[in-house]
Amino acid sequence: MRLIRWGRLLGLAGLLCAVAAVIDAGRTAPATGPGPVTIRVAASGPPPTCPHAVRDLGRIAYLARGRLDVIDLRSCRIRRVAGRAAWSPQFSPDGRWLAYSRHQPDHSGSPVVVPAGGGPERSPLGAGITTWWWAPSGATLYGVNHRGQLLRARVGRVRIRGGRVRVLAGGATSFADAAGVSPDGRQVVTDSSGCIPPGFALDTVTVRTGAAHVAASSKNDLSTFAGWSPDGRWLLYWARSMCSASLSADGWPLAAAPVSGAHAPVRAVSHMLLFPDYLTWCGGRLIAASTPSRETQLKSKLVATGPPDWHQRTIAPGTPLSWVSPTCAPSGSLLGAAAGRSSTNAGFGFQHRSVYLLWPGGHVLRRLTTPPGANRSDEAPQFSRDGRWVLFVRTLIVAVGTTNFSGDTLELVPAARSGPAVTIPITSFTSNDFSFYDHFSWPSEIAWSAGAR
Repeated sequence: MRLIRWGRLLGLAGLLCAVAAVIDAGRTAPATGPGPVTIRVAASGPPPTCPHAVRDLGRIAYLARGRLDVIDLRSCRIRRVAGRAAWSPQFSPDGRWLAYSRHQPDHSGSPVVVPAGGGPERSPLGAGITTWWWAPSGATLYGVNHRGQLLRARVGRVRIRGGRVRVLAGGATSFADAAGVSPDGRQVVTDSSGCIPPGFALDTVTVRTGAAHVAASSKNDLSTFAGWSPDGRWLLYWARSMCSASLSADGWPLAAAPVSGAHAPVRAVSHMLLFPDYLTWCGGRLIAASTPSRETQLKSKLVATGPPDWHQRTIAPGTPLSWVSPTCAPSGSLLGAAAGRSSTNAGFGFQHRSVYLLWPGGHVLRRLTTPPGANRSDEAPQFSRDGRWVLFVRTLIVAVGTTNFSGDTLELVPAARSGPAVTIPITSFTSNDFSFYDHFSWPSEIAWSAGAR
């Protein structure tokens, strides 16, 4: 079914297994996967391969053990953007700029912006930014600083000056956290939650006037914002009843609140983990990976819900496959997801997932990928802007003493409903991401300028 460049994959395996350090021979191998191997961490993998068929698919930014690299698929050249401590790369919607954070393993810290094709760094929002995000179109950055002010800055071809930053609203830590911009770019929602005393407020701020409106609030519960509906009429958030990171790791219900505040929030998904990549909109319906616990490899099912009644129904059961990372083609006519055998004993990094193509109603059309070997897993599928290709990460967990990392390849596969599913390895790298309870953080470590959702 697939034409694999075995020489490149074997070269990657050889690279990861090069002798440099000796692992304690008495260490017991995990019961759910192969034992630790002896490795040498290379600065980079083999030269990338970019066939003509993929050369109009833009650029891919990816984190390689804290370093930020960008591969241009047109020229098949790799450029190092940041040498260390880079996080959360994000291309601007117009594809002209790449922003990333420093020092924090999440979407926080003052963003650094560079031209996508290379050029000098700039900091449009200034210092002291606690969280940031791009507007849905063009090249406009939003952020919240440590004083709780909501800021906006347009990134242009000329050097940013301090006067280009606009304070929209807030101050005196009034916006502790921020979420994102509405699909039409006219409103920004901010999520303010506190543990002592407990409570939250979802406020919408009008970009033009700075006027704020409370869409949902509670004096007893907490929230974690999850996104807007495509029509801009609903706000999604995880409804948390306790201020506990451990309990949050087991998941909470997903709620939907009308932006108008016309009525109380409703439950959209009965239970799921707090991962944005476990949600996708497809043909006007919200598709979610609904997991019974933090063990994503155990009976995780795909469910569909949506306005106005937000009635949840299962479209792909959690057995015999456990489903994660749903992604929808821009046309809304195809759904992609990763799935592996439902198991109580998968072990971190040994999910052995494949990428599947489905109808939005849940019927499986075909299996797009098959990872070679039980210690590899295909993760984080994304559609290209035209819906013809799916990007995914093929990962291999490597244990070195008491630490782990992953040796990975970025690969592309045609999203065709029939014919041979030929995977194309693009480039290889090593990553600090070895999965947490079978969930990888690739959506915050990889960005694609081809308009992947």
